[in-house]
Amino acid sequence: MSDLGSLLCGKPSAEGIAKTALDQLSDSISAFARRAILYLGAEFSQETLAFGPFCARVLLENSCAALVGRLDSFRLLYLSEFQTQPEYERGKRVKSSFSWFGDVIPEGNINTPMWSPDYDISKISRALFSKHLDHVYWKPAFEHMLDFVSPYSREPAIAEILSIDADSYIDVTVHTPAPVRRPRGLWAA
Repeated sequence: MSDLGSLLCGKPSAEGIAKTALDQLSDSISAFARRAILYLGAEFSQETLAFGPFCARVLLENSCAALVGRLDSFRLLYLSEFQTQPEYERGKRVKSSFSWFGDVIPEGNINTPMWSPDYDISKISRALFSKHLDHVYWKPAFEHMLDFVSPYSREPAIAEILSIDADSYIDVTVHTPAPVRRPRGLWAA
C-alpha cells in the first residue's frame, strides 16, 4: 500500500508545476497509507482512535485530488500556481480550493442530456464523477479492467466484479447527496 501514491499520481518524468504537485500528493498519500497500515495492524489505542480516521480522510482526499489532477491537468496547474502567489494564505478557504462538490461530485443539473447542443462549455462539469468523465474515462477503463480480469473469473471476488455492468459502475444519474457535515475538532479546517 506504500506504492499507492505512485499508482494514483504516476511517475511524471517532465519537470514542472504538475510534477511538483503530483510528487507532493504522492508523498502524502504514501506516508498516510503507511501510517494507516500501522494503525490497522496495531492494538487499539487512543492514538488509533484519534488519528486513524484522519489518515483515512487524508488518503481519500489526496487520492481524489490526484485523480482530478491527472484527468484535468489545468485544475491541478491552476491550484498549484495559485498556492505560490503572495496573496495565498495557508488554511484560508478560497473559492478555487479543491472541494468535494465540484471537483469530485458534480454540482448542478445532472439530468441535462450529456451531448446537448445547448450546453455552455463553461458549465460542463469536470468533476471526477461527472457524467462526462464517466463516459470518457471511467466506463472505458472499467471495461478494460473487466476484460483483463475475465480469465480469473473462478475467483469469488473477481466473479463479483465481473457481474458489475460498466454502464452502472458510476451511476451519475442519482441525485447529488446533501453536503456531508464536517465534524468539529480534529477534522475541522
